[in-house]
Amino acid sequence: MGKSKITATFAILLLTTTIIASLLPQATATPIIVTSVAPEEGYVGKYVGDIMRVIGEIDTQNGSYKIFFDEEEVKNGTAIGTAVSDIFIVPHRPRGNYTVKLHDVAGNTSDTATFTLETAYYIEAVVPTQPEQLQEGEITEIWVNVTGGAENTRYRANITVIDPSDAIYYNDTLLLTNTTNTGNGKGSAIYPTHFGSSAHTNYTGMYNIAFNGTLKTGNFTIGLTNATEYHRFQVVDIRAANYTQLNEWAWVNITFGNRTVFSENVSAVNSLIKASWEIPDNASMGLYNVTVTNSTSPGTVKSVSDTQNFTIVKIPFQVRAKKLDGKVLADVKVDVYNATKEWVGSDKTDDEGLARFSVEGGNYTVEASWAIEAAKYVLIGTLSNQSIKGNVTLNLTCWITHLRMVVSPALPFINVTLTYHNITRSFETNSTGIIKAYYMLTNISYTVEARRYGFLFFNTTMEKLPVTMNMSWVNITILLPTYTLFVHVVDSKSTPLPNLQVSLTEWSSLTLIASNNTDDNGNASFSATFGRYKINVYNYSAVLEREVVLNETTIDLVKNEMSIDIQCSIFNVSLYVEALDYFGQPIPNALVEVERKFGQEWVKIENGTTGLDGFARFVPLRGLVGGDCRISVYVAGKLNGIEHLYLDGSKQILFKIGKYTVIAGYPVETSQLIVYISIGLLVVVFVLALTYRRLLRRFVKKKEVS
Repeated sequence: MGKSKITATFAILLLTTTIIASLLPQATATPIIVTSVAPEEGYVGKYVGDIMRVIGEIDTQNGSYKIFFDEEEVKNGTAIGTAVSDIFIVPHRPRGNYTVKLHDVAGNTSDTATFTLETAYYIEAVVPTQPEQLQEGEITEIWVNVTGGAENTRYRANITVIDPSDAIYYNDTLLLTNTTNTGNGKGSAIYPTHFGSSAHTNYTGMYNIAFNGTLKTGNFTIGLTNATEYHRFQVVDIRAANYTQLNEWAWVNITFGNRTVFSENVSAVNSLIKASWEIPDNASMGLYNVTVTNSTSPGTVKSVSDTQNFTIVKIPFQVRAKKLDGKVLADVKVDVYNATKEWVGSDKTDDEGLARFSVEGGNYTVEASWAIEAAKYVLIGTLSNQSIKGNVTLNLTCWITHLRMVVSPALPFINVTLTYHNITRSFETNSTGIIKAYYMLTNISYTVEARRYGFLFFNTTMEKLPVTMNMSWVNITILLPTYTLFVHVVDSKSTPLPNLQVSLTEWSSLTLIASNNTDDNGNASFSATFGRYKINVYNYSAVLEREVVLNETTIDLVKNEMSIDIQCSIFNVSLYVEALDYFGQPIPNALVEVERKFGQEWVKIENGTTGLDGFARFVPLRGLVGGDCRISVYVAGKLNGIEHLYLDGSKQILFKIGKYTVIAGYPVETSQLIVYISIGLLVVVFVLALTYRRLLRRFVKKKEVS
């Protein structure tokens, strides 16, 4: 046989083996990917502090992930399926390109995207809270800063201020702090102090500010008054600057519409015109105008007139509602009436007990009402003839308290109804047997009825709630009756079970009431109050070396001398496990392990091997206890199947293990068997080819000789 034919034959053999291997199941994984890194709505997405959204996928279903910015963890969470959609805040860094990484924690895989951080510039004039508005002749501090700047750099700021006359003033000497490794730098300058000798705040109006021309702009306002809003009884402080003429005087006028409400001729002191106006109690709400003009000749004439508007608004005040114990009371309807009993406004108190109003100033009456049902209010407190001249808080004590009803003994799920004012409210006791009825009126009659499972067992009437000042709760005690319960316990085959522990536990509070052992006939008895209970049957397993719950049953004990039969279907059970190969043949000598779940732990309770018929039999000779079980089958020392079942009687379970084929009583992996058969067939073909070639040569030689 030629060398080329031998080579071709082995090539065919190799190709066949490769094709067979390619038909075997292969594991694949979806690679982790970052789909996009984009700014959230309202953000540019290229500066420090912007909010970015990362969208991508990880390998692990519902797995944990982490998001890194320049190797700093900025977010973590759990994927929905494999999808990730989460946000992070761009941290402080110098400008440049940075890596955003999405990392699959369980799979330890990552994908990245590039983020470009740019420099951002900021400028702001700091206005103090008092006064609320800067006045002529005062100073302000202008702050500038950069984020995302070049690393370890000191930026120089050129700040410009344009006053209302369009005059420009400069400060080009401000050197910001070093950006270090954060990319942040900042600095401040005082206007007009640091902007040259001609800079000033002598004009009323808006001053525009800018950082290096157009990098960032802002503004601040200079006015004549120390605020832009006032209310009655407040004082309007007026200040005008740069009245520099000798012995100069100026008129200060305040007008409302076409009416002058204040006028005064004021002498300048140190170039300042100062005046004040106390707003009277009858001042109209609305827009006012103040002007300052010289009244001497020659006098100061400004290129920007000294004129400004301000508004007189209503006076804000609050009413704080309190219960009798002094604690704040929410959801109280508060109405306000003026001195002529006209209704002014209404509000409900919030969680701080506050109701908020705005009035014109004067004397007012406050009334508090409580909703005993939708749109049905009852008066619970009054404050009369209260003088409102400023932002004050009025304290109003309301005749409201809390009612505590205690069930004895303490049991949950007791239904209690309160009837008052033709209204019935229903409650239910908590796990400690307590009902808390909040915000109850103190001077009305109440009827109290208690029921459980529809049966009335308590009824009483209270004419009034016995309460005094600073008292937080009114207490009522509700008593329940006591009944007898008989329990009969049998196993999975209905045979009475003696000497088993039976416990009676209150259903909602899980309080243990009593624990007894069954007698020779499987009976136990209990005495318990009216209610719902859990009955647990226990047995100590020598095989497991622990106590096992055989049954848990719930019963409503609503009458005396009740009886219940409890069947422990997981006790005295049998289990049959059958293992079959790819062709349905029994697999002998397969190891079968039986485990039972206790809490979060799996405990091995039985093990055995399959016989020639492929069965492993577990009969209750060793006290097999059912419940949540896990059956594992090992063939040739390898785990080949796990099944979960609830074992509550004799059961049979089948394992079809197609990975193996039994040959002469021994399991062989099916995939290997296919390869071996394929190789064997190729060898047979190869041998037949060689034999045929030799026979053919002999035949040719004989023919030539003959």
